[in-house]
Amino acid sequence: MNLSTKQTMCFFYHPSFRRDPFVNMGNSRFYNRSLRIDTRVDSFSMNVTLTGQLDSSTIEQLDEFLLSYREEVRKSEIISFDIRGLEYINRFGMYGLLDLVHVLKHEGLQVSFRTTRNRADRMLQDAGFYTWLENK
Repeated sequence: MNLSTKQTMCFFYHPSFRRDPFVNMGNSRFYNRSLRIDTRVDSFSMNVTLTGQLDSSTIEQLDEFLLSYREEVRKSEIISFDIRGLEYINRFGMYGLLDLVHVLKHEGLQVSFRTTRNRADRMLQDAGFYTWLENK
């Protein structure tokens, strides 16, 4: 069995830092993790469903989503994230989600979340993510 360790270097924007702190993390890849992002666009709203795992191995998909749907995002007033199918999120996934929400709110969009009491939702709740979201 070959369990290699891959070094990944990522930049995350965190509003309290007002800059991009450098994060160097080692990831042991025991199995392939995936994140699925599905979107539905209505007249002035966009519904985004996140399914799977949001961590350091899938976080770049959030940036790809934002780049792929930037025109639809600009036309929307409300973006709703459905994270009921999100099985797992770690702190790097939380930073990525925080960064995405910060960018969307900076553009003047209303952001909401559809949740359930799964593992990812509890982790976001424990980290104070929803409290931050309400105060922004």
